[in-house]
Amino acid sequence: LFITAYNDVPAWNSVIQNSQDFQFDIQVISINDKQPIFNNGSTAINVFIDETTVIGTNILNLTITDLDIDTNLNLGIFNGNIRNTFIFTLFADNSANSTRTQYEAIGQLKLVAPLDFELIQDYRLILFAFDTKNIATINVTVNLYPQNTKAPYFDLMPGYTSYQYEVVDETSYPKLDGHFIQAIDSDNPKSLLHYEIYDNKHPSTLNNLFLHEINNQITIGINSPGLSRDFPFGNSIYNFAICVTDEDRSGVSSYVPVSIKVIDKNNKAPMPTNFPWIMKEGINSSIDMIFQDYDDPEEDNTIPYRVNIVSPSNFELTGSTIKSKVSYKLLYNGILNRTLTKNLTVTFNASDNKGFNRITSIPIVISDDFNTYPISNGSKTIKVIYVNSYQNSLLNIDLGSVYVNDLNDWYRANRLYSIRRVSRGQIFNVSNGILSTAETLEPGSYTIDVDVTKPNIESSASSRIQLDVETINSEHVRQASTIRIQGEYPETLIDPTLGYPLDRLLNALASFLSVNIHSIKILAIRRVFQYHNPYDLPKPFELDKNEILTDVIFYVPAFNQFEVEHILNTNLDLFQSRFKIKAVASGPNPCNNYLCPK
Repeated sequence: LFITAYNDVPAWNSVIQNSQDFQFDIQVISINDKQPIFNNGSTAINVFIDETTVIGTNILNLTITDLDIDTNLNLGIFNGNIRNTFIFTLFADNSANSTRTQYEAIGQLKLVAPLDFELIQDYRLILFAFDTKNIATINVTVNLYPQNTKAPYFDLMPGYTSYQYEVVDETSYPKLDGHFIQAIDSDNPKSLLHYEIYDNKHPSTLNNLFLHEINNQITIGINSPGLSRDFPFGNSIYNFAICVTDEDRSGVSSYVPVSIKVIDKNNKAPMPTNFPWIMKEGINSSIDMIFQDYDDPEEDNTIPYRVNIVSPSNFELTGSTIKSKVSYKLLYNGILNRTLTKNLTVTFNASDNKGFNRITSIPIVISDDFNTYPISNGSKTIKVIYVNSYQNSLLNIDLGSVYVNDLNDWYRANRLYSIRRVSRGQIFNVSNGILSTAETLEPGSYTIDVDVTKPNIESSASSRIQLDVETINSEHVRQASTIRIQGEYPETLIDPTLGYPLDRLLNALASFLSVNIHSIKILAIRRVFQYHNPYDLPKPFELDKNEILTDVIFYVPAFNQFEVEHILNTNLDLFQSRFKIKAVASGPNPCNNYLCPK
């Protein structure tokens, strides 16, 4: 304040100095009589967070005001901060603002320790703000949402780290003797547990195992034929794991080791193992036969063997014992001639040291000897179909074999072949009796004459091949259908000496589809892959032929593949009764990228 003293004349009307100023300095001292306030007077706040919230996460921001503008504020947690899980600190204030009319600050509640819903479900915190004289508090309840944070654990017996069982070789069990398997979910609330057998190395060996659950207790069972101990696929001990996953297999998992010891029993008989068996034609021909018993030799269940021939009677067997294998000589008493007999089936009865026996039949192929049978002229027709503009796909591929009449059909590659004449100027090659061309093969008919010589007797003959080449639209391949035939090889389907079964098949297709037989276009005939365990005995010829599968891929105009396959699948039984062809399925189309498999 400035005070001016002056005479009768006001100072501002006088040019002469007749006044005097006096200054008063008045300082106002704050007495800090205002209390801090949380969030406009709030006294309680609820916060909800996951129990998996990351350490360092800001949980809550609170605004604090104080009418004392020079407040020096301290923040903290009075009570409820179990295990020092949270901190409450000053995040920002307006103390740097010289024009402020009140003090304002933001306090931050932050997580600094891990949470666990199973231990503490909520934290009831009392936060404070203190300005060196006055204090304000607010109640903050931090509620935890439970999360699936813990994998279930297995309730093993004390001192055990795995579940262990014993079973007998190749025996089924509805339930294995021993402790049941149980896992416990330590999460809260508890979720549904899912159990499964786990083995990422040899899962196929455990296909016979199954799990049975009652009230979260698991037992292991074994379906027939049980677990094998014997070679080639058996084991004396099967090691795997049981996997348990919470939240009905959508949560977290844990594993426990399981071992099953297999006790051997004598359940295997000796069997012939040195496939294929090829016996050369001639007088008193013989081949080696090796029998092996896959039972555990340490159990003394194997050698010595006893092997007898059941049929035919003109075979005999002699041999000696060598360790776990027995080598015999199979002798045919008489004359074998491939022109009369191309294969035979021999049946054995073999037993091991403990008398366990098995009757097995094996196929024997009769091979030609170099003979003096002359050859004579022959002919055949080869049909080739390719998609438009794909004629180069026929370059240097096998188009078919050269045919002459020869009672010796075993050494076809030993003949000499020479192409004498080809219509239309096309160049063909013959290698090991197989026809091919290195030039583009255009549509049309080709007549190919090939001279064939049998060198050991200097007998010659001529083979005439009628090669019919045809193109089709790519859409025909895409719309192709398939009929699967059982009991016919691709070769037997087109063999005229067997009645040309393909004609019967075409008549059947035309009948069921109500189309002209000439409208059905055969695209490919191929043998279906059927897995054969290399340790299993080959099947006798007739049994193998009865079980063989062959796909015939064909196209029918005015039909799409789904219509054709639907009609055929509804008439499969009628193939056998009406046309003596066993059809087992139709579809799907195996052709890919306009190429049908061979």
